[in-house]
Amino acid sequence: MNKSNLKPRKFRKITPKEIVHFEGDSFNLPSDIAQGPEVDSKTKKPVRDLGRELMEEITVPIDVDELQKGHKIVATDDQIKIVQSSTRSKRKSKENDGLMLTVIPHDFEVELVGQLGGMSLFAAERANHFHLVIDDRVENCIRQFHIPHYCLALTLAASMRVPRDIATRTLECLDTTPVRLATGKNGKIGFVYRAQGLFLEGPIGQKLSLAITNTVPVLQAAQKKVQERNGIFSLPKAKTVDGHLIESAVKGIIEAIAFEKVKLGKLTAKQFGIFSAFCTHLDFPSAIRNEATQRELINNHFDCYGQNGEDSTLNDLVIKVQDKIFPCRIWGAGIQKTRDEAAEAFAVAISKLNDYQCTQFALMKGMHAGNIFPVLAAIIGCISYDVYAELLSGGFQPNSKDEQWVRSTTPYIEMFGSLSGKEPHES
Repeated sequence: MNKSNLKPRKFRKITPKEIVHFEGDSFNLPSDIAQGPEVDSKTKKPVRDLGRELMEEITVPIDVDELQKGHKIVATDDQIKIVQSSTRSKRKSKENDGLMLTVIPHDFEVELVGQLGGMSLFAAERANHFHLVIDDRVENCIRQFHIPHYCLALTLAASMRVPRDIATRTLECLDTTPVRLATGKNGKIGFVYRAQGLFLEGPIGQKLSLAITNTVPVLQAAQKKVQERNGIFSLPKAKTVDGHLIESAVKGIIEAIAFEKVKLGKLTAKQFGIFSAFCTHLDFPSAIRNEATQRELINNHFDCYGQNGEDSTLNDLVIKVQDKIFPCRIWGAGIQKTRDEAAEAFAVAISKLNDYQCTQFALMKGMHAGNIFPVLAAIIGCISYDVYAELLSGGFQPNSKDEQWVRSTTPYIEMFGSLSGKEPHES
């Protein structure tokens, strides 16, 4: 979520380094843009059609009015920013920072638990996960992370086995999430984001630290409930919604379900988690391998997004996914395929997914809707699940039910795939 409202209104003749792609108050400088083509005085765009070359529109966001109010341009070899330079502007920035300390807890229902440098960490415990909100004033953005209790329990338990004064670990089962768990002296717990360690401080922070620490005994109790026979792991007396036994060759999934039972007191598919995902896996096995379902998905995609995706802002990602698992390109600028041809190619792509990945696809499409290509991109590793959640929730009001639904359920879908492993398994 971008906090800047700088908008281009008046323009002057610019230097090569000031030709940028506007995204709030921070811009990347592709090398061919940095070479400095001339700018049309009427359209304010480079004479060369660089937007076509880079599949994105290039604008020139140099706002003379804002510069006169105390902003200055700071350029390096690979980045350019508009920053505040006058004393008045700095005071205004501090006022805005103070406002965010009030707004974020109200909007996201979290509490301030740590600050360091240009970052503030807010957090709260939900029914089955911890919700982190980071106000990053350096990058001028707010990031959210929903971390399942089970992931933190696994990560903290692993950290305890190798005690150090200060240690950081990638989150178990969520290794693409850009936050790490930090543990320090006297049982202190925190998180690392962009190389900044933010420990949980104050009464609220101590309460959350205790809640995180208490996930380890829950994990230990859950592990005792899991039984194994001939390589099949099970949770005795537990069944899916349709009555299938909770058993699998994948120990991690059964253990995660046992964890949910101990933590929540009972298993319910209404509280989305690994149990709910496993119910989908067993009760609706390989639903998307059905030819009629695949054709329906393709028809829906073409109906929603057009025949060839001329206006898609995801062209690069779409092409990358198709080139990785499709036998041919079926959708994108300049691609002309019939729906029958597209459905046949889509069937080939789906055939390359294992059963657990098919369940992930069914969950993501069923719960989040959206374009089929970001879904596949996350599953096959073209993008992280964190990026996927940003893409799918970007059109919603921050902290709306829809936005939080996407963000809070995505980590469980990632965890379901991580626990199952990358190779096909028998259920």
